[in-house]
Amino acid sequence: MEEETALGGQLAGQRQLPEMVIGEQFTFIVDVAYGELRKKDNPLNCIRFSQMEKPYGQGYSFWIDRRDGRLVDSFSEGDSEQVLRVELDEAVKLDPVGVAQVMGVDVKNIPLHDEEIVAHPALYKSHTLGKEPMTVSILGEHYLADHQFYAFRCKADPERTIPFDKLHFWDFDAKAHFYFDLGKREVVDFPGESANDKRQVVAVVISAQQDQDNGGIKIPYNSNHEARVFPAQQISMVDFYKEMERRSNNFYTVYDPYTEFEHMPPQRVRTGKHL
Repeated sequence: MEEETALGGQLAGQRQLPEMVIGEQFTFIVDVAYGELRKKDNPLNCIRFSQMEKPYGQGYSFWIDRRDGRLVDSFSEGDSEQVLRVELDEAVKLDPVGVAQVMGVDVKNIPLHDEEIVAHPALYKSHTLGKEPMTVSILGEHYLADHQFYAFRCKADPERTIPFDKLHFWDFDAKAHFYFDLGKREVVDFPGESANDKRQVVAVVISAQQDQDNGGIKIPYNSNHEARVFPAQQISMVDFYKEMERRSNNFYTVYDPYTEFEHMPPQRVRTGKHL
């Protein structure tokens, strides 16, 4: 089971996500809700479905570096021995339960191919009309996005908040993370390496994007999504900044999952007509 689902029993009850081994030495988590493959021992190493080649009805294909399992966008003939071509089945076959959750339908009603996947249209309409507030499920608690006070507010205890300015946004991935003390149930700065630091700190990743227009954030309209939680050491700020710099020096497509359903490419506008 992925480490994020075994943190002192805090995440008991979360569904175990499918795993797959690539190149005989790299284990990846198939995370349909976040539209990605995520390296099990390094959550900063993610490969989005949208970055893969995807002939209709034939699954996906992409290239990785044999040395570290990272996505390779391009390579020269001289580097061909260092790369590995990976072929991947469609998400409806890799994780039908995950697809059903994203769509808001029963598993028996999911489509035959990823091309027909549409994010939860009823929930999308409810959010956009303001009938239902957008929430993030974090360690079993629901947080509402309070844009007036620039924070996530705990639904059960409104005094507890997660300020937006504590979020570290991931370039190109429309994700953000923050650090959370499981014992005190509060946001903290990343702990130091001191052995005297007894805090039970984890890294919490959510699907979110910085809103440059009003200083707030945007979270997907398509679901009341569940955060992903990892040991804090797996997403240190040093490694995080290194990864963002690496991405900025390589070809990565910036996408906007708030206008079209980006989780299962190719894109389909969320009208519900394809259900």
